[in-house]
Amino acid sequence: MRAPRAAFIMALCAAMLGGRSAQAQADTAPPAITPQPVAAPTPGQPLVVTCDITDRSGIFAPLVYWRLAGTTQFAQAELKNVGGSHFKATIPLPPGASGVEYYLEAYDSEGNGPTWVGSPTAPLEVAIAAPPVAVAPSHEAASPTNPAAPGPPLVSLRAPAHPSPVLPIALVSAGGVAVICGIVLGATASKNYDSFKTTFDPEERPNLQSSIRGESLGADISFGAGVVAAAAGATLFFLRRPGAPEDSDTQHLVLVPSVNGVFAEGSF
Repeated sequence: MRAPRAAFIMALCAAMLGGRSAQAQADTAPPAITPQPVAAPTPGQPLVVTCDITDRSGIFAPLVYWRLAGTTQFAQAELKNVGGSHFKATIPLPPGASGVEYYLEAYDSEGNGPTWVGSPTAPLEVAIAAPPVAVAPSHEAASPTNPAAPGPPLVSLRAPAHPSPVLPIALVSAGGVAVICGIVLGATASKNYDSFKTTFDPEERPNLQSSIRGESLGADISFGAGVVAAAAGATLFFLRRPGAPEDSDTQHLVLVPSVNGVFAEGSF
């Protein structure tokens, strides 16, 4: 009976020691993240984030949290496994973005973590690359040593247009109307003056005298202003600067290369 009891005790001790060994070897370490360099995207292109994530228990749902520069809320994108320990996420960016802030997060299959590269308060930053600036080709003047160089472009010059006759015509018209009004007022004042000379009614004579004064003053002002306005309009009309020929308001200046330089020929 002693032999079987001894064997049982030894098996029990071995099982206890094996359990303690397995417990000692349990994974309690979070995963390790090694980020890869990120190329700055050009406007309108997505941001590609790559990294290596390792853990002996396996990786659970790694993510990249990102936001546009100048904003406060983070969005998230899945880091997809592309082979081995390599993970990749593609983040679409709007054309007007100037930069991106992001950080990486990963847990392992045992729930250890999170492991961060960057953080919500100190994210990684990537600036958007500026678009290339187009440089216009230069025009070289043709010369005996460079006869194949393109000549300078034609330059179109627009001759000054005729000054508008609206203002002179309006001044002449207004002056004519004012002169006519002055003549009418003067005639009315003259008629009332004749009535004043033949009227001896003590109540009517002051009214006629007041009307004559007002009509005479109005006639003088209206007639004088009309003459000045008409004269100014006529002066502006006849002193207008002549413009381009009536059949065309565009003149061309042609730049012609020569040995000594560039000279212009054409009409103005």
